[in-house]
Order: sequence, then structure tokens, then C-alpha cells
Amino acid sequence: MENLSMNYDALTTGHKRRRAPNLQNMGRSEDALLNKWRRLQGSELVRDVLRNSALLNFCVNKHVSFVSQFCFSGNEAARVVYENFETECADHQVLQEFVSQSEYLRTVDGDCFVVCVGNGRVALIEGRQVCEPDTNSEAYPQGINADGGISVKNDKGDFEYFTGGDVFQLAYKKYPSQVRGVSPLLAGINQFIDIYEGVEYALQKAKISQLVGFVTNRNSIDIDTGNNSIDFSDGFTALDLGVGESASFITADTPPQDFREFVQQVGALGFAALDLPYTFYTGTTTDEEMQNYLQTIRGKQFPLIRMLRFMFEKYLENRWIDGGMTEERRNIAKEGRFIGVTFPQNYLLKNIDALAKAKMLGLISDENLLARFGVADEPKSATMPENAFVNFGIK
Repeated sequence: MENLSMNYDALTTGHKRRRAPNLQNMGRSEDALLNKWRRLQGSELVRDVLRNSALLNFCVNKHVSFVSQFCFSGNEAARVVYENFETECADHQVLQEFVSQSEYLRTVDGDCFVVCVGNGRVALIEGRQVCEPDTNSEAYPQGINADGGISVKNDKGDFEYFTGGDVFQLAYKKYPSQVRGVSPLLAGINQFIDIYEGVEYALQKAKISQLVGFVTNRNSIDIDTGNNSIDFSDGFTALDLGVGESASFITADTPPQDFREFVQQVGALGFAALDLPYTFYTGTTTDEEMQNYLQTIRGKQFPLIRMLRFMFEKYLENRWIDGGMTEERRNIAKEGRFIGVTFPQNYLLKNIDALAKAKMLGLISDENLLARFGVADEPKSATMPENAFVNFGIK
């Protein structure tokens, strides 16, 4: 039995059944499997399919719309600062747009980086731009040094460097040894490619069945060299068929029912890469499926909440001329809280009465109620924020 080296199927050619890895390749880290060029190859593959597959676009956009939703809570001083932070922290972008784009890049490329650019503002760096520099590459393995600083290759081919204290990495990591994140879409991208190609083939078959729509059969060995075309433009047409001759329309079941069912099964496997139920696409999602999915997004929101905390503290530290974290600004940073929203608004509004009654009757604690609304940057807090309902459109 031939051994296959450990790898990502999406980045290999051929279709072989997975087997035990070669002993020479055991113990390799994810970063060793995805070096600079293979990481770029994976990123370009996902982006290429995104350009052409409406189904993959739907899947990623739905994922981003759920995971990247958040709200802010705090005292009056914290809310005043947040109002300015929301519009000033990222150039030419409001905060929600910045967070959504960050999650989009993390999903497609595996990771992205938020860097401080002065005056409390930040910029977003795509993961594929962070790589080993041409010189001193040993100090920046995978583009990140020991202190968390990064080397960024711009469009001109030049490298820029950012120190670790000014960088936040937003990544999908599964193992503690990982330096770079890996896109979860690599596990399901082949399924989206198969669906895209399979639908194209089904469309070609349907077009052929329309072009060749009428068939005549004869059992005679006589060769008829006459004009065998039939013109239906004048309405009803009678066919004068001889002995042993027959005629029929092609009524192919295109695509057949089993093909449609198979596409749905393959699509469900692709959606599973982001823990999404395929019923999001078909519009038949049940409450149980929604509950199961909402439980999966909490862990994905924690890094986004930490990113927002990093941005907020850097804004407080660098926005004003005197700079630094004064005692007042530390208090503002402590009072301000970011909460990842796990309930879509329509689902929340449908269940808000039941949650409010449960709180009034003492059946649910403040901590559990907050957990149902989302993921806070201080999960152990047992105090319900006074304005937690405001961002849900509830007064």
C-alpha cells in the first residue's frame, strides 16, 4: 500500500484515498505543511472559487454576517469615547465594516493583521501580504518574529515592518505550535469546486437535449436521402411514418432527481467547513438547527472581541496629544465592554418576551442572560450592562 505524505487535498493533484502518512513526514507542523508559497497557493485557490461560485459566496457572507456582529456597553464616559472611536479608529471605514472585513479575510486567508498607524488609528493587513522578507528571513519565519512583529510585502515588492506591540493577529488556529492561521475553507473547497463543475456539466447536458429534441427511428435497411427535417412553425403537423418507423421527443430528466440530491449532500459537506447548516441556503432552517449553529460561533467571536479590545485600548493610548494611558483612560477602558452578538435580531425579537419573563421570575441569572445575547470580553462578569438592549433595537 502506497503511503501519502500529509497535506491539504485542495493543494494537491490527483485523487487518492487518504492513508497513513509517510514516516518521514510525521511530526511536521501546520506551518511546515503550508510554507510561504503553498499558503499563497491556498489563498489564491479560495479566492478564485469565490470569484466564480455564488454558493461559496453565500456561505462565506452568511458566516461573516453572524460571527462579526457585536455591540458595546459601558458607562457614560465610555460611551462618549466609543462614539468617536467607532468612526475614527479605521480610516474610511465605520467600525462594523472593519470588523466584518477582518472576519472575511480571516476566513478566506486563514488570518489577517491589525496594525497601529498613528493617532489611535489602525489598518488591516491581508494575511497573504505577511511573509518572510528577502533578507534576514530567519528572524521572521512565516513573516512573524518572536515578539509578534510582522514583515509586510506591499504591492511594489518592498517590505514594511511593524513591532509586536502594535500588531494584533486575527487567525484560525487549531494547534498551539501554529504561527499562522489556516483557512477552514481549505477543508471544504473541493466540494464547492465539484458542485461548480457538476452544475456546468448538467447545464451542458440540458442544452444538448434541447438542441437534439426530436428523434425518428427506422428498422428498414433502406437509405433515405430525402429531407428528414420537420417544420412545426405552421402548427399541427402529421407524420407519415412507414412500417417499422417511429418518432419521439427527447424528454430527459435534466438534471435528474438523484443528481440534485447529491449536489445538496456535497453542498452540506462544504457548508460544514464553517459549521453552517445547508438549510441556510434552502431557507428551511429549524429552531434546533439554529440553536446548534449559534453554539458553534461563540469560539469564533472571542478573537474578534479581543481584537476590538486591542483597538479600543490603542485608541485611548494614542489618540490624544499627551499620549499614554492616564488613570481616567484606564477607567474608560475598564468600563467599556464589547459583546459579540450570537442571536440574529429577528430571532432575538421573537424570543425576547420569554427571556424577559424568565429574568423577572428569577429563572435565569444576569450572567446566563448575557451569555444568551453574546460573548463579552469579560465572560466572568455577572452584571448585566445597563444598555445591553439598545444595540438590538430594544428600548
